Amino acid sequence: MATAGLPFLPDHWYYNTESGELTHGNNLENLGNNLVGGAGWHELNIPGSDTEAQAAAAAAAEFPGGTAPTTSLATGEANALQGETGLTGINAIGQAFSDLGNRAFWLRAAKVVVGVVLIIIGVAHLARAGSIISTAAKAAPL
Repeated sequence: MATAGLPFLPDHWYYNTESGELTHGNNLENLGNNLVGGAGWHELNIPGSDTEAQAAAAAAAEFPGGTAPTTSLATGEANALQGETGLTGINAIGQAFSDLGNRAFWLRAAKVVVGVVLIIIGVAHLARAGSIISTAAKAAPL
């Protein structure tokens, strides 16, 4: 999994607190994990040269409330929250492009656009000359 001979891309251990999955690799290989850190992925504070057992112990110590660490993808997916797609890395990017043909995606996109337009209209209405907000903003010392 790790690319050998690239000193500018050192190996790291990553742990997913939601699924319990442990992965080992360089920053390029774990780009998806780095980009979706909010989805439970965390880089462990151990050297990349540590063993799987050391990584599992570090994950349990650093994140005591997380799911039991495992390197088995099947076990990690079994520990995943119900309803999760389990997409990581390049698969998530590919899924985003395939969503472009999905009707629900475009409906959500339209709702976002309408919401942004309504917010802009509301801010413009509040900031018009003579409104209470405009008068208070001018009276406030800067």
